[in-house]
Amino acid sequence: MRIAALFSLLALAACATPEEACIKRATKELVIIDRLIAETEENLARGYAIRQESEPALRLVLCTSPDEHFHFCTRSDTRTVEKPVAIDPASERRKLDALRRKRQEALIRARAGIRACKARYGEG
Repeated sequence: MRIAALFSLLALAACATPEEACIKRATKELVIIDRLIAETEENLARGYAIRQESEPALRLVLCTSPDEHFHFCTRSDTRTVEKPVAIDPASERRKLDALRRKRQEALIRARAGIRACKARYGEG
């Protein structure tokens, strides 16, 4: 499922106009900071963080042998699991405050970048 989503995003990115690509680059930092702010707010609301970890896993699959007989065999795989992690609420609040300050700086840069993109590629 993730691979299909990745291909869809790549296809959409390939269709982006130069102006859209420029604006995406100009706002990349702001998007990342917004995601981190949302994650930190969710951690504070929940009282804990959620860490995604990859774990090895075996899965049972149907295989064929050289004489073309079917049998079951195992395949190594990995799976992603979510694990709760304790947080220090005071530290998370400080992190959130710092991210919000950083967002204001990134917003100023993003706006300037968008204006430069529009000046370079036109108003659309």
